[in-house]
Amino acid sequence: GLDGVFPQGYPVARVTQVQDERSQAFVNITARPVADLDHISQVLVLTDPPDAPPPPDSKAEQASVVSIPSQRLIESTQDIVPRAPDFLAPSFSAPPATQSQPGQEKPHAQ
Repeated sequence: GLDGVFPQGYPVARVTQVQDERSQAFVNITARPVADLDHISQVLVLTDPPDAPPPPDSKAEQASVVSIPSQRLIESTQDIVPRAPDFLAPSFSAPPATQSQPGQEKPHAQ
C-alpha cells in the first residue's frame, strides 16, 4: 500500500465499487476485507472528516485573525529580547582606519 504497512501486491481487500465524481479531488472506493474480521482484535476505520467550522462573519473579525501590524510585532519582541548588560560591551576601541588615495603607497606595518 501507499503507507508502507503492507508490501505491494499483498491482498488486503477486494474492490467492490468505484465512484469517480469529477467534482471531487479523490475517487471513492468501497472494498471488502480479505481477512476474517470476526477473528481479529484491532482494525483501523477511516471515516469522512468532520465538517469545517464556518468562516468568520465580519470582515473586522477576519482582519483581526489574519493580520498583525508589523510595528506591533516588532514592539512586542523588543520586550522579550533583553538588552545585553553594559559589562559585556567591548572595553577597547579600534584605531581609526586610514584611507589611501590612488597612486599612494600603503603604509608599512612596523
